Amino acid sequence: MTDILIADDEAEPRDSVVEMLEDEGYAVRVAKDGGEALALYAEKRPDLLLLDIKMPVKTGWDVCRDIRRMDKSLPIILLSAFGEEDDKVRGLTIGADDYIVKDCGARELLARVKRQLGRVVQIAAEQNRAAQTAAQPSSADEFAFGARHKVDAKRFVLLDARRRETKLSKREMAVLQHFASHPNEVVEKEDLLRRFWGIENLERIESRVHDTLIWGLREKLGSDKDVIETVHGIGWLYRV
Repeated sequence: MTDILIADDEAEPRDSVVEMLEDEGYAVRVAKDGGEALALYAEKRPDLLLLDIKMPVKTGWDVCRDIRRMDKSLPIILLSAFGEEDDKVRGLTIGADDYIVKDCGARELLARVKRQLGRVVQIAAEQNRAAQTAAQPSSADEFAFGARHKVDAKRFVLLDARRRETKLSKREMAVLQHFASHPNEVVEKEDLLRRFWGIENLERIESRVHDTLIWGLREKLGSDKDVIETVHGIGWLYRV
């Protein structure tokens, strides 16, 4: 049975969410502060964490950071009474997968929970397929990006013309692979948000999240940075 951990010190909204999730067949555990949330996580890793931001002992921000240091794949959804854009951006920056304002409808919350759980299943299936073919050589293990760079997809490394290495994050690698497989095509910001953050309909935050990632990639590409062109108001294009 899918195990969901919900951490929230406010009984009324928390208990209604617990009831809704249990009606859907999920096993739900409850933490009433950030310290208890970390203890319950350590006791048994949940399949998904619903995490209130303002809690005693440890805030949701702190809990999210602590868990992300040791667990990169656990779906974490932040819950807040406020829908400020800066808070949404902060949450995604520290590693949350989604951000939900508490007064959203029950169906929306449930849909977002199911989306995150479904994304984990999809990733696991993809990893299983990759494991089955890991022993087979792949022509995509290294591919060109721009006129002077290559990407080593096995080691998450960007190589310049002199074979000097620059480390890439998993998300940077995934975005470069996506650009390389769609040359001279406009890639929309919303499409990247869905593909690599697993998040939809968060108003304007996607531009700031993606701008930071694209800026970082351009810095690493150096003399090849202009191959990633900005298409204003839409997204980016990898020019070949």
